[in-house]
Amino acid sequence: MPYLGHPDTRVRIGAIELLGALALPEFWEAVAQGLDDFEFNVRLKAAAALSAYGEYNLDDLEAFYLKSPRPEVTEVAIAAIAAINTHQSQQVLDRYLTPSFAQIDALLDLMRSVPSQAPEWQPAMLALHNYGYQIADRVLLVVYHLGDTTTQHTVKKVRSLLLDDRARERANAIEALASMNTYKSYIAPILKILEFSAPSQPTERPVSADLYLLEQLAQSLDSWVAASAIIVCQEYGYALPAPLMTRRDRIVKKVIESLATNKRELEQLRQTFFLKTTQLFRRLPLLEIGTVVKALRSRTLDPQDVLVQAETPGSGLYILYRGLLQTQPSSEAIAPFNEPSPLKCGAFLGGTTLMGGMDIPCPETIIASEPSEVLILTRENFPTVNELMPSLAFFVTQPCTDVEFYW
Repeated sequence: MPYLGHPDTRVRIGAIELLGALALPEFWEAVAQGLDDFEFNVRLKAAAALSAYGEYNLDDLEAFYLKSPRPEVTEVAIAAIAAINTHQSQQVLDRYLTPSFAQIDALLDLMRSVPSQAPEWQPAMLALHNYGYQIADRVLLVVYHLGDTTTQHTVKKVRSLLLDDRARERANAIEALASMNTYKSYIAPILKILEFSAPSQPTERPVSADLYLLEQLAQSLDSWVAASAIIVCQEYGYALPAPLMTRRDRIVKKVIESLATNKRELEQLRQTFFLKTTQLFRRLPLLEIGTVVKALRSRTLDPQDVLVQAETPGSGLYILYRGLLQTQPSSEAIAPFNEPSPLKCGAFLGGTTLMGGMDIPCPETIIASEPSEVLILTRENFPTVNELMPSLAFFVTQPCTDVEFYW
């Protein structure tokens, strides 16, 4: 049907609504293709339309859309299947979650084994937590779409608080989940992830213990967990575990291939894990942060080099990756009254310049006080990244009380 490929979103939505109202078998495939649309409202309408088909072609919905590599497609497939509301559709969702539930105990064992106090192992712990929250979020999506309005309200609130820095708010979110008796079989397994607290591990360990743990990380089903093993090996000078060399996932393969050349992919991987530690990006999954990293450009600074001149708007969002920056007052007359302010790793500057038409000048000159490296998301690159990852604009523009933010 030609209207399903129309450039106007409203036309595509209208076509899907019409076909959904007819619910004829010969139109099922055309409606299902709406789940792949890059516009959220089109995907949502396609999910609603498919639910009208009941169990018809449920196997195809599971095979081609529920298991899609695109998370946004998987989410609307879950919505469509949950709305069918039959024993068979319930079995499909249970089957979808089974591999995730099967990974939980092994994941927790790895999290207990990683020496979380050692900075060399930080990428591994970040990747394991990221994987754990992916599993939890996957389960919560299913519960959300299966639940009534009250359940949906609770799950929506809980999802927004699980990565909250306020311990009380996060504890309340977990308590709200634990009280959801209707979906206890779904919730109970992920509570073990959400309530996990890393035990103290000795930073001095036998090399054999490190190598065994790296072997386990290298065999993880999650690409980011496996990729974190590469960074740990680089930090200690260990040879890469054999399982890494045979992995076929794109992230791991590209990083390993880059080790023999310019190591650019390895550096991007390091940057991805670094951004995950910053207050600005910590709530985003590694997959989305990796998208941002590909759009960043790097600038190195020697001591006393100027990053941004006072009274100029700069060129985008600056994130201090290495080193130390400081501010200098724009007027010599007020300089004696304003001590230079240090900006440490993780500080970000100039986020307002990303948003169209907001040329807010930097109030002071920013200079490097030691050899430094800054990651820059330019205004020109921001629209492309924001289209792929709309949540970025929200996090860039939201004030956070404990973010070291300047201008």
